[in-house]
Amino acid sequence: MTSRVWPAAAAAATGIQVGAAMVATRLVVDQAGPASRALLRYCIGVCCLLPAVVLSRSRVRFAPRDLVPIALLGITQFGILIALLNYGLRSVPRRARP
Repeated sequence: MTSRVWPAAAAAATGIQVGAAMVATRLVVDQAGPASRALLRYCIGVCCLLPAVVLSRSRVRFAPRDLVPIALLGITQFGILIALLNYGLRSVPRRARP
C-alpha cells in the first residue's frame, strides 16, 4: 500500500469501530453500569491494538515536551468523550420498530 492509503484505512477502521461500539453499547446500556461498559471497551481496544504494537518493527519516540499534550488528549478522548457517549446512548430513546 502507498503511504497515502494508510491514513484513509485508519480513518475507515476507526469509523467502523466507533459505529460498532455504539451499536454494542446500545444493546447493553440497560444491563451494565458505566464502569463495566468502560472496562469492556478498553479491553476490546487493547485486543485490537495489541497485534499492531507487537508486529510493528519500530517504536515511536516522543519528545518530553509532547507528553503533557498527549496525556491531555488521551484523558479528554477516552475519559470525557466516552462518558458523554454513554450518557447520550442512555438518554436518547431507541427508534420504534415498524
